[in-house]
Amino acid sequence: MDKANPQPIDVGKKGIIWDSGAAAYFICEPSKGPNSPGKYIDLSINTDGVPNEAKLPSVLPALMKQFVTFAQRELKCGASSGN
Repeated sequence: MDKANPQPIDVGKKGIIWDSGAAAYFICEPSKGPNSPGKYIDLSINTDGVPNEAKLPSVLPALMKQFVTFAQRELKCGASSGN
């Protein structure tokens, strides 16, 4: 998988994976306060110097799913925030 030709993964909105990373975004409704998070949150994971690159396609989707879940919880995005 080349970064120029990523493969889709079922994480967030339009999650993708390539040979050395993964990315996804999700929608987060802003809070009412002045320091509220933006509406669209973009997350990415990049790897370098991995001992066993063959494992990345099976590891990165689950790791990205955990990352999205963590960010939604910590940013206090509602359940309707669009996985």
